[in-house]
Amino acid sequence: MKKILFMMYSMHLGGVEKSLVDLLNTICVNKDLDVTLLLLEEEGEFLDRIPKTVKKKVCKLPYHVYLEMTKSTKEGMITALRQGALLDAVRIFVDCLRNKGIDQQEVLKNCFYRWEHHLTCEAENYDIAIDYQGLGCFTTYYVAKFVNAKTKYTWIHNDIAVMSGNMEWQKEYYDCYDRVFCVSKQAMKETADRLPFVKKKVDTFHNLIPVDEIMLQAKEPCKELQGNCKILTIGRLSYEKGFDVAFRVISKLCQMGYDVDYYVVGEGEQHSELENLIGRLNMQEKIHLLGYQSNPYKYLRQCDIYFQPSRFEGFCITLGEAKIFCKPIITTDFAGAREQIENQVTGTIIPFDEDKMFEALLKMITDPKIRKSYEETLKGMNMKGTNDVYKLLTGVN
Repeated sequence: MKKILFMMYSMHLGGVEKSLVDLLNTICVNKDLDVTLLLLEEEGEFLDRIPKTVKKKVCKLPYHVYLEMTKSTKEGMITALRQGALLDAVRIFVDCLRNKGIDQQEVLKNCFYRWEHHLTCEAENYDIAIDYQGLGCFTTYYVAKFVNAKTKYTWIHNDIAVMSGNMEWQKEYYDCYDRVFCVSKQAMKETADRLPFVKKKVDTFHNLIPVDEIMLQAKEPCKELQGNCKILTIGRLSYEKGFDVAFRVISKLCQMGYDVDYYVVGEGEQHSELENLIGRLNMQEKIHLLGYQSNPYKYLRQCDIYFQPSRFEGFCITLGEAKIFCKPIITTDFAGAREQIENQVTGTIIPFDEDKMFEALLKMITDPKIRKSYEETLKGMNMKGTNDVYKLLTGVN
């Protein structure tokens, strides 16, 4: 029986966490695998969707390291004070002052070196250890240096091109990994350019899309979405998703007399900020924040247009999910978008630009022939995509 370890921060709502759930549910059908999930905190909306056969462990970290890894600076200080950990609160405050104005990569490097003598190795030995959080995060460092495994993999889910600073210092950690998986071909190319020391071991591993399960969940009864033209986005309420710009576009369409309703499924740190923006735009009746939904597919089934206004992505799972329902799609041109959408054939790809978003939505709303053309093309496609699971076991005895 092969022992596999996956490491993540938590299982809170997010695309990376969702893709891990789908991967675990796929590989755990194999009874010859002994799978463990190592978390920094055993929390999150996706915890109950992890297969029962997966063992869950929490990484034992010194409290100040835990706070720095799982909380923002302000939240970390408040949490420490509430727990009576005054020294840890002071330490975080001092670090914040020390790191002000310093390059992000330099800060991360200093943290890794400072933590090293505080950490202990994972007790068990594994055949495969996987840093699924990836992209030079704490998990990349921990799996590289503190987990014993015959084979090690790390993931890059995000667009590495948008990261600032010199990442050359991470070579000593990436040297511990046998393969570096990227979720799209474009992300793989950008990773090889940005991290030339991984060029010979970088590979793609596309996010899995469980089509049959999604279609089954979509049948679940729910409150019907209202509106003449229902536009939907599924995603975390965070800066990279571009909702601030999308809301202004929807407001402009409504001001011009177009009867559209915009629904957003997701939760995140920008909730209050975006709610305030809706108020300032006076769009409370037209922009609807549906919050976290364990089953977003019942809403995806109902929408007229799927809209992805992201500033950047590594590989957007929801584009693939929208294709399953043969929805007309408008998406910005982030990493991986062109691997999922053929522009003007299965959807519309635009730059991240407010005017371009407005033009694309206006054209889609007013020209039913375009929507029909995209829908008919998608109906004739294989939506199951590529299954790269076999790559996890390559080279493992």
